[in-house]
Amino acid sequence: MAVSIADGLMEARKLQLLIFRNNNNEKFMEGSICKIMNNLPWSPNLKVVDFSRSRIKEDQFETFNKNLFKLISMSRTIEYLNLSGVGHVFDKFKHDTFKAIAQNQSLKYLDLSHCANERDECDIKRLAHCIAINSESPRGKLEELILNGFFANHDQFYKLIERLWVTEQLKEKWFGDEELAKTMSLDTKIRKYVCRIKTLSINKCKFTEN
Repeated sequence: MAVSIADGLMEARKLQLLIFRNNNNEKFMEGSICKIMNNLPWSPNLKVVDFSRSRIKEDQFETFNKNLFKLISMSRTIEYLNLSGVGHVFDKFKHDTFKAIAQNQSLKYLDLSHCANERDECDIKRLAHCIAINSESPRGKLEELILNGFFANHDQFYKLIERLWVTEQLKEKWFGDEELAKTMSLDTKIRKYVCRIKTLSINKCKFTEN
């Protein structure tokens, strides 16, 4: 069935909304999200993608994230992306995924609620930087960030907030020549704190724990 849905999406040129919530049937879900996600970058009018509370098997996360990267980096129309409760998908994000979010010119709403278990410090910092880079760009549009149940303690939240900056050196490191970035002058390391986010939801986070 998943293959049929994925193939159908290739023909649905006028599709604007894909709502695929709470799909947890093991037999049906055997790779189905990955197959469906694979064809979404070629939907020319797609604006809303909602996979919230759907199941991904452990051995499918790598494929899912590759397809997620393609969607974010290739789509020129996607405005709303909901990955709430999709396993621990954030823990599997690659650096390229953060860079794709930073450079996307249409995404306005991103929901990463309840999809992180490990919450690696480097990934939290990358999330902050991609928000800052997107905010600095005149073409960036990300304004709503939903992170319910995302943080396990105060420190993780503070790391996000304190890293909402961008430098010329950081942009060279992310999008240019990493070796060149190491040799750049001090004036390229001046931090510019910037954040366009208008809505930040952090409900059900464990801020009482250290």
